[in-house]
Amino acid sequence: VSAIYRDLSGALWVGTGSDYEVEAGGLNVFDGTTGQFTRYLHDPQDRHSLSNNHARSIYEDRTGTLWIGTGWMDKGGLNRFDRATETFTRYMYDSNDSTSINHDVIQCIYEDKSGRLWVGTAKGMNLLDKKNDNFHHYYFKDPFKLKDGSILAICENQLTGDVLIGSEFPGLWKCDLDKNVL
Repeated sequence: VSAIYRDLSGALWVGTGSDYEVEAGGLNVFDGTTGQFTRYLHDPQDRHSLSNNHARSIYEDRTGTLWIGTGWMDKGGLNRFDRATETFTRYMYDSNDSTSINHDVIQCIYEDKSGRLWVGTAKGMNLLDKKNDNFHHYYFKDPFKLKDGSILAICENQLTGDVLIGSEFPGLWKCDLDKNVL
C-alpha cells in the first residue's frame, strides 16, 4: 500500500503497487455501505484506464475531482478520475510538449487555498493550469543542491500562502511563484 485517502463521500481509496510485479497493484476503492472493493487497473489497450498500476498518491480537490499519481521506473503519470464514467484522463510527460507534466513518476499532489493544483514528480514541481489543461514547471535555482529533483511532499504555509515542498535531499524548500524557482 503506497497511498490511502478517504474522500468527501466517505469512500476509502487505496493505492497499491509493487516494485517487483508490474501487473500487481492498482487503485482500489472500498465502499463501506456495501463492504465491496472496486479495483482500477492499467490496460494498455484503453487510453482511459489508469496510466500505471503503481498508484503512489491520491488527492481530492475542492470540486470533488479525484487525482491519482502513478509511476514506477519512469512510467506512470497523473490521472484525473471521472466518477460518472469511471474513466481516467491521463497527464503524461511528452518530450515534444514543453507544457506537459515534467515526469511520469508522480510523488505527491496538493491543492493550495487559491485552488491551484501542485504536482511533485521524480524530476521537480509542476503547477496545473486548469484553464488551458497544461503545466507550468518550477525549477531549482541551484540544481546541484538537489540530488535528483524528486519532490516528495507539498504543503502551504497558511499564514503566508507560501508553497513549501519536501525533497529527499536536502530537505525543505519554498516555491518562488514570481520567478518559477524553488
